[in-house]
Formats: sequence, structure tokens, C-alpha cells
Amino acid sequence: MSHPTKTEPASATLEQMSLAELFEKELCIPDYQRCYAWASAHVTDLVMDLAKRDVSYLLGTIILHEQKNGIALDVVDGQQRLVTLTILMNEVLPSANMPLLEKEFYKSSMGAIKEAQKTIKNSLASLDAHEYEQLKNILSKTKGGLLFSVVTVAEDSLELAFSFFDSVNSKGLRLSDFDLLKAHHLMYIPADQEALAIRHNGHW
Repeated sequence: MSHPTKTEPASATLEQMSLAELFEKELCIPDYQRCYAWASAHVTDLVMDLAKRDVSYLLGTIILHEQKNGIALDVVDGQQRLVTLTILMNEVLPSANMPLLEKEFYKSSMGAIKEAQKTIKNSLASLDAHEYEQLKNILSKTKGGLLFSVVTVAEDSLELAFSFFDSVNSKGLRLSDFDLLKAHHLMYIPADQEALAIRHNGHW
């Protein structure tokens, strides 16, 4: 007689979420993340692209890592897009939920964030009424609209999160050789020594 096999908890899950659903999560930027660095051209391209969309639009993959409290989620990959979308949402839908709005960022990120805000204001001013409404609509949809493939990695699988980090998103910044090499080495630090990973990341 066979006995049922014990099912191990999944180390990662994949689901599709709208921007509104994703922003319902308690998102955090971990210390080992690189600085926000999108140039004005990236920001303008995103705003203008979204203003032309009137149907669902898949904006790449987001990789999240569960924190020990089981609630907060570190953004392993997708920071550039999510921070830019937070700035955009704050201009278009200031009452919407934006979990990254109150988070602390590296001082070296603040210049790029302020420049992105300025670029977004200029881009919005250049839209006609129809384009602005389309942009507002795709950002506000709770189902459909702006979509992401969201990979959520379990708390005890930090090395898996770093291995996912090696990939390049369709809308993300291309990783430098240094970023890839650093991520490769960080993924071999045991999951129960996350502080060590953060310390080495800062040193490197």
C-alpha cells in the first residue's frame, strides 16, 4: 500500500498581477539593491508607451523575495520600473496605494528620482486629453490593464532570488558585468546569513 508523499512548500510561485494588485503588497527595496538610475529617455519612453495603450499590457517580470515576517516583500528585480511607476502614479492618481512612496532610498538615487519626476511632469504636459485618460485608465485598472509576471521567492530561498536576478527584464536596465558577477557570488551566501550578503554587497 502506497503512502501519500509529503509535499514540500514551493520555493517560488509565479502569478500575473495588475499594477494595482502588486501595489497592494508591502514592497521594500533591500539594502543590496543598486541605486535607482533610469535616465530621462527611459522614463519618457514608458510614459508615452502607456499613453498609447487601451488594452492589457504586460510590462515584464517582477521578482520578489519574502521577508522573515511573511508579509513584506523585497524587490529583487523590477526596482527601476516600480519606482518610476510610483512617481507616475503620484502625479496621475495621488490617492492610489503606493507602497514605495515612503521608503528610504540611497542618497545617490535621489538625483535620478527628482529628474524622473521632472521628466514625468513634462511628459504628462505633452499628452492630449485622450492620451492622458488612456494613461490614467491603464494605471487604475485593478484587473487587466498594466500587468506583470510576478515571481515570489520563499524567505529561505535567497540564493534562488539572486539566480533569478541574473536575467534581464524587457523594460529593465541591462545589468553590467559587475552586477552579474556580484549577483552570482551573492547567491552562494546561505539564506540564514542575509546580513552577510548585505554587508558584502555594500563593500563590493
